[in-house]
Amino acid sequence: TNNVASTAAKTKTATISIASINYDGLIPKTEADEYVTVRNNSNQPVDVTNYIIYPATTGTQGSTFKFPKGSVIKANSSVRVYTNEVHKESGGYSWGSGKALWSN
Repeated sequence: TNNVASTAAKTKTATISIASINYDGLIPKTEADEYVTVRNNSNQPVDVTNYIIYPATTGTQGSTFKFPKGSVIKANSSVRVYTNEVHKESGGYSWGSGKALWSN
């Protein structure tokens, strides 16, 4: 399954959502290329500092990702948070996990 939970912000001007989960990576054993796409659906940039993402199956007791200070998602844009890869073109965020995070 591709269960995920996250903190979400809904205000008069901003909405952040989990747009998709690539839960079945191609890299054997570690699936470092798994990722979660986080989308800003508003027409204003949103500071997502300290927002967290975690697999719903483990809750916050398992592996969590927290957006670092100064993390901003541009208006009507997305970023990806990879299991253990860094892709600057999609935000540059990585869990830094040496093993797969999503149950597939």
